[in-house]
Amino acid sequence: MTTFRAPSRRGFTLIELLVVIAIILILAALLFPAVGVALRQSRRAFCLQQTKQIAALIYDHAQNNNLFLPDAAGPWGLPDAMADTVRNPNVYRCPGDRFAFEQHGSSYIYPTTTAHGIQEVSGRKLTFFSYPSKKVILYEPAVTQTSSPVSGEYRWHTTGMRASVMGFLDGHSSFVELGTNVYTSVHAVNHDYY
Repeated sequence: MTTFRAPSRRGFTLIELLVVIAIILILAALLFPAVGVALRQSRRAFCLQQTKQIAALIYDHAQNNNLFLPDAAGPWGLPDAMADTVRNPNVYRCPGDRFAFEQHGSSYIYPTTTAHGIQEVSGRKLTFFSYPSKKVILYEPAVTQTSSPVSGEYRWHTTGMRASVMGFLDGHSSFVELGTNVYTSVHAVNHDYY
């Protein structure tokens, strides 16, 4: 009579475990940058949606006020000027913003004076502007230069150059990468935005 011996259970060797762990770490290292890029793009998409929503609210406000745009007290004053229209102040928060919302109540600047080549909109009538698809009514501080009152630490959609999410008078929004001399003039016929 022959006896059957149960096969002995042999575990993984230390070398095999280290190889598996090394492979997992290499795959994780390859995936982390892709996850970071996807996260930045999702923040940017959310921010684009926010500016589009705020642009629509600004337009509605003008429709209810004899075509006059909100008259804000300063570049960060849009939330106060729109208090009767906007019930949720978080609409002014960009998910990539770590500083401006807490300090000013908004992640976006509303042009109350002509600055950086962007003509003021505060208190103006809708019919004042000839090119609504080029008229910037809302933008992130990344548009501004370092010498401006808005310091460079506010830039949160960086791509290696100055870039900003912008809302326009006609209601659309766009992510714009800016060269060095985009805002040399406010004349919309010769320039992309004003």
